[in-house]
Amino acid sequence: MPTVREMLLGVPAQGNLTIVGAEVVIIGTIPFVHVTTSDGLVGLGQASYGEDANESLAIATFFREEVATRALGLPAAYPPFVRERLIWDNYKTSGALLFRSVAGIDTALWDLAGKRAGK
Repeated sequence: MPTVREMLLGVPAQGNLTIVGAEVVIIGTIPFVHVTTSDGLVGLGQASYGEDANESLAIATFFREEVATRALGLPAAYPPFVRERLIWDNYKTSGALLFRSVAGIDTALWDLAGKRAGK
């Protein structure tokens, strides 16, 4: 029988796998997001195409100040839940900076899912 968590999230729980770290690094003009989970794995996501250095700096700043701390403790095994939760938590500041920051975490979590699946 599924647990309440499994019913609410729509996927089987994978232990207490949570996000314990979220950082952004700009390489060239491209902001990359590093997400660390409670099992020690690190996923990599891209937050923008890096068309402009100022835009990348703005994304990195927004990520650090508004998104990274809100991601801590969220269930890393279910990227759609994390994505929707971060958007909902930042609903007053929606826009390109929010969605690009969240996209970085989302792709990093899918990277982690691939690593766990051996892909």
